[in-house]
Amino acid sequence: MDRAFARRRYFVKDRSVYRRQPPDLTSFDFVVIARPKRVNPEDHLRRMEDHFSVSLAGFSLVRRFDLTHQDLDVLGRSWHSAPGLTPPGRMTKAGSDAVPLNENFAFLKSTSREPLRGFSLSHGDSACKASLVRDRDGRYVRVLVRQPQPYVVVYGLFHGRIVEPHGMLVRAQVRARCQGAVRLTIFDVTGRDGAAANDLAWAPCSGEWITVEVRRDRALFPHPSDNYSVGLSDAKPGDWFEIREFSLYRLDPANKGTK
Repeated sequence: MDRAFARRRYFVKDRSVYRRQPPDLTSFDFVVIARPKRVNPEDHLRRMEDHFSVSLAGFSLVRRFDLTHQDLDVLGRSWHSAPGLTPPGRMTKAGSDAVPLNENFAFLKSTSREPLRGFSLSHGDSACKASLVRDRDGRYVRVLVRQPQPYVVVYGLFHGRIVEPHGMLVRAQVRARCQGAVRLTIFDVTGRDGAAANDLAWAPCSGEWITVEVRRDRALFPHPSDNYSVGLSDAKPGDWFEIREFSLYRLDPANKGTK
């Protein structure tokens, strides 16, 4: 355990302390919970969320250690067990661990001055404004529309990161208030003539957090304009959207038998 979690932090203070200042789990990949054997795991998990004033909805059980009188439940973030996703720099079998290619997928490297570090906004400050927000569940970016636009998106480039025969999957956790719709897009130039393909996923604007995914099984032609984006279509002043996760994954080649 010492070797596996060398940079561990312990949370053992009284409940009242965490009521005032909940632990910041945004940079945690794993959470380890000690549980008496006689206690139901789900009940204990809910009890821990209440005690520490946090949500563990983004974590799932990856390992359980039997310590005779108690169990240690190791919870990992959901992307650590995403099937069919390939970590940077190596091929894996379906079901292996995966890490997003874009470092700032959860906005942990963002600052108030640079909320979209690693990404770009489709329009300048006169048309829309991005800001970094923090809550008890972590960080997210909020984009407020100031002027009517056919679309307002946050985008990143995958040129040089995704090459044939690999594909890609883009995942976003978003919520929005708008008169149009939320769209998640992969824009892939497919030839020297500038022809391009758009793979899109749409979702209605909702005040609740939703997860949207879009995939492309093969990147056919490398081009500096290749990008992925999330945002609003038919944006009006006062519309807004918020992003808690914006992840880019490399997919194994389709002919390797992975999803």
